[in-house]
Amino acid sequence: MPVTLNFGDRRYEVNHTRISRLLSSDKKEALYMGPWDRLKEYFRTHKKEEALKVLYELIHGCEREKQAELGVDVSGMDKIYAFERLKQYANPAQQDRFVMRFNMNQTHVLFMIDGQVIDKLNLKRLLNVWDECILKPMEWDEEELFFKICICYGKRIFSDAELLQNLASNLRRSVNEDDSIKDAVYELMRSGEDRHMACVEWNGNLTREEIEKLKCLNMGSFDASTQFFKIGYWDLGGEVLFDMLHPTILFMLQGYTPSVQLTEANTRLLTEILKADDDDYHNNKREIDLILERLYKSHNGSLFISKDSCCRNMLV
Repeated sequence: MPVTLNFGDRRYEVNHTRISRLLSSDKKEALYMGPWDRLKEYFRTHKKEEALKVLYELIHGCEREKQAELGVDVSGMDKIYAFERLKQYANPAQQDRFVMRFNMNQTHVLFMIDGQVIDKLNLKRLLNVWDECILKPMEWDEEELFFKICICYGKRIFSDAELLQNLASNLRRSVNEDDSIKDAVYELMRSGEDRHMACVEWNGNLTREEIEKLKCLNMGSFDASTQFFKIGYWDLGGEVLFDMLHPTILFMLQGYTPSVQLTEANTRLLTEILKADDDDYHNNKREIDLILERLYKSHNGSLFISKDSCCRNMLV
């Protein structure tokens, strides 16, 4: 069943195959018409090729050819955002037909319409990491946040291609500064805390052994002003639960770069630091959570802690 897209004063029906082609940032692939289609084009009052060109520019922008010159690979973010844009151009009653999710093994992003996979994307290529990089599986709510972050990346790239200059150093910052992303991260990890609240000055008293235990929360070091920036918590009326922000989501917020020169650096950061910290935390979770609970309760029900008026314990 075709999908009806509305853009400008046009109303255009597209099938699954055409949508799959339109997701490609390769303009030639996206606008391809077969021999029979090209023949019919001579007799059309409203040219299909014209409509496809307009649609392509609406979902991909006009500066795709410059990306290769800048040494970046954002084709994955582009495809995710293009799918989201196509969904927005669909009739409201048909937008639920567009679904984006991981496959069962979380190796690929699947683009689906009416339950049918029309395209897929390698997750490790999207993250710009090597194939041997081991990724931690995500829960459904983490997956939802991950896609929200990817859509934000795609939107930023679409809106301002200059963010891809200088190894795309400003791209990640522009996503981190997005209020909708900050709100979504806090909703997932600290739903009971106002992210605009004032920080609480450090008054902890830890043993040397406890400090050693907590070092995995901060890449092997301890500094009270930044120690808890990866930790989420939920007060369930006396019982407090703790968890660490998923390493892949943390990577997207704090470390990701699409520069092809930094694929190895991305891989090392995600595997040797962020995932290793996550493994250490979960291997010692019971002991660490007991320390965290004591600190949480002694700092007015928060780990948004400052030391000497310096605080970097916000999630983003």
